Amino acid sequence: MFSMLTEWYNYVSKDVSIIMDELGISNEDDPRIFYVNSTARADWLFKSISGTRAEVLQAYTKEILLPAATMNINLLRLIMIFVFVPILRIDTLHFAVVGVLTSASYMVLTLLFFPVTNSAPFILNRVLVICFPILFTAAMLLRNRDVDRVVRQDFLHVWAVELEAEKATREKNLIAEENRTLKQELAQRDSDFNLDLTSPLHALLAELKSFLDSVDLSDEETQRGMAIVRNLARLDQNLFMPDISAQMKSEKEVDNDTKNWALSVLARKDYGGTTRSDDGYLANPYHNSSHAADVVNSVNFLITTLADGQIRDTLTNLEFYAALVAAAIHDFRHPGKSNNYLIKAKHDLALQYNDRSILESMHLAETFFIMRDPLCDIFGRMKDKPYREIRKAIIEMVLSTDLSMHLQLVGNLKALLLQEATVLAAGGSNSNSVPVPTPKAVTDPMMIMKVVIKCADIGHAAKKRKLHVVWSALIIEEFFLQGDNERAINSDISPFMDRHSENSAKNQVGFFEFIVLPFYDTVAQVIFAPEFGAIHSIAKQNYTLWKEADRRQLSSIVAIKNEVFLNDKVQVPS
Repeated sequence: MFSMLTEWYNYVSKDVSIIMDELGISNEDDPRIFYVNSTARADWLFKSISGTRAEVLQAYTKEILLPAATMNINLLRLIMIFVFVPILRIDTLHFAVVGVLTSASYMVLTLLFFPVTNSAPFILNRVLVICFPILFTAAMLLRNRDVDRVVRQDFLHVWAVELEAEKATREKNLIAEENRTLKQELAQRDSDFNLDLTSPLHALLAELKSFLDSVDLSDEETQRGMAIVRNLARLDQNLFMPDISAQMKSEKEVDNDTKNWALSVLARKDYGGTTRSDDGYLANPYHNSSHAADVVNSVNFLITTLADGQIRDTLTNLEFYAALVAAAIHDFRHPGKSNNYLIKAKHDLALQYNDRSILESMHLAETFFIMRDPLCDIFGRMKDKPYREIRKAIIEMVLSTDLSMHLQLVGNLKALLLQEATVLAAGGSNSNSVPVPTPKAVTDPMMIMKVVIKCADIGHAAKKRKLHVVWSALIIEEFFLQGDNERAINSDISPFMDRHSENSAKNQVGFFEFIVLPFYDTVAQVIFAPEFGAIHSIAKQNYTLWKEADRRQLSSIVAIKNEVFLNDKVQVPS
């Protein structure tokens, strides 16, 4: 700044001397001393200047005119610094340091060199020259911070995508390398057993193509044969997997290391179609993969075996398949907490599903999200209409497992029972005939499937006493774990879930009286009569045992289990 002022003054001083010579003004002609100040002239607003005519003009130029002009011109340099520094991609901290130092330096220079004056325009200009760098620095800092955040987010996103791509490539290459080397490694481990990694269908296609090439066929016959090969090649990819499991069961003796290696490295990859579903069930005491498997088995039994497969004859293949899938996923990724707990805790799931059938909606959504993966899409080959039908059926069945829908389902069944009774009464031959509903009282497939999955979901209530008490202990422990969690966060403990005030006998009596028996009583009349009688009878026996535990004032599930359910001396009528 100082060097610029000196340089400009040298240029301007020379120009001023030339102009003065042309105007006939020089110190030699008039050596008088002149005083220019506010005392002599009220309209002079700058500091006092004295000297000859030439000295006064040069002093005004050097001390007033040039500093004011220079400070305004150098403001453009400051702006250019702030504009171009972000292009260097320095971080926000470095930019702040540059901005503060530059602005502070400019303010100090302005205070030192800007002419002292009482002129309002000059004073305003001085204030603006000082304030503008501060405001501009703040604005540029905010802009640079936003740009830095956007750039960082873009970089992190690109970096994450690249990492995912690299990970997928590494996994793909690793699997390919395993498949390339496993046969040789297994051969070295067991020279007497040669594992065939060629799938049966690949071998068949190769043999068929070789046969077509070797025989003398007409062009039409050759084209037909090749068409068969092409159509087979487009079938489901699982047909092209080497049958490792079958080879491990062959008569040829295979050492355990080889068998475990082959099954873990290859067979699991090729035949692990349900792995994603199994992994989705968490390690809860009750709501786990064992419960899911139990419900699937119970649904299959109720549909295909009970009453000589009466229900199976009523359902289409698609509906039967939907029932099995719904049973398999009805508690998928269950967190071991109830819907009410999620609502009280303002859990993300409660917010997402608007406090309505939260867990059931989550089970469905998570399942269908997984099915978007081509490797897990069990409906991938379905056309649009059957897919929509089976999806609707699965949704309806899983939502019906919500206990808040229990009374509605029982009410619908009783309404059907009442309709059947009304029809029979109207068509009866005498007034004394008692209307008895037939097994065909329910013909709606959706209603049947809802009843079946509901029966299976609470099916532990109708299992033999020793198995029933094991399942009951598991669900009670899961309830207690929720209560422990509620206590830890100083929340109100949900009913039946406080292990410090356990009364399992009374709670289970209530469960049977309000949930199990009213439902089973109605089902026994509407759908499965009379074949449901055996299941219904076991549920009543278990209810009697819980009543006995309550009569003995047993509250602990451990005591109830040992003194009642596992005690063969405690008998109940069949």
